[in-house]
Amino acid sequence: METVVKNFSKPDNYVDLEKISIDFCKLCSCGISRMIVKPGWRWSTCMKPIVKTDWCLATHIGVLTQGQLHVVMKDGTEYDIKEGECYEIQPGHDGWTIGDQEAIGFEFKQD
Repeated sequence: METVVKNFSKPDNYVDLEKISIDFCKLCSCGISRMIVKPGWRWSTCMKPIVKTDWCLATHIGVLTQGQLHVVMKDGTEYDIKEGECYEIQPGHDGWTIGDQEAIGFEFKQD
């Protein structure tokens, strides 16, 4: 297996949606995304109309490097993710930014 080095200034893929942008870098065995989530972003208002599901059905594994996010699970469980914290969010959730600062995080997806 070869060594792969990439930079988010030249991502393999880029998505720019309402109040969120995501850069994707594909490595040999996994993908890494950098998300920049603006204040006022909420999954149920910004993403639900696009994906057409009642809850986010993705699993998220990552680390938040700036800002804060609030997550509500389908069963009613709620928690905050703060700068410097690692997380694994299971499918069946809503989430939104807290406060006036952008939330910046990096997420990992195994192939």
